[in-house]
Amino acid sequence: MHLVSQSVADTHAIAARLAREWLGAMATRDHALVIGLRGDLGSGKTTFVQGVAKTLGVKAMPTSPTFNLMKEYAVGAGPYRLWHLDCYRLSGHRDLTALDMPAILADPHNLVLMEWPERIGEGLPADHIELRFEHVDPDRRRISIDTHPSRT
Repeated sequence: MHLVSQSVADTHAIAARLAREWLGAMATRDHALVIGLRGDLGSGKTTFVQGVAKTLGVKAMPTSPTFNLMKEYAVGAGPYRLWHLDCYRLSGHRDLTALDMPAILADPHNLVLMEWPERIGEGLPADHIELRFEHVDPDRRRISIDTHPSRT
């Protein structure tokens, strides 16, 4: 599926729609739902995360966790947690162990949004979903959704 965003508001609306779907799907999972966000700098990945967070009732506005690597947010008053990772500075899936990612990925109450997932390859669960963000022109972004991506 391919969607086009022409503004921050469009990206937030797309994020809201997907966030509601994902939250519904989490009720039947036995491990975290992982969403890989691929795309060049400035393509809308963090803006998308902000839209997901707002829809899920997260109080803080997420910013890029490039220097922290990862941030955790409470999702409303429910049992769910939103994790926002930036894997750009990681050198492979082994780096995830130091972040306690095996425990995070094992918890079905976690929604994990991971920027630069290609940096960890094998560290992605087989059932992750991938969104690709591409510049169409200075004002438009294409967001492609792949529910069966490879782990490369």
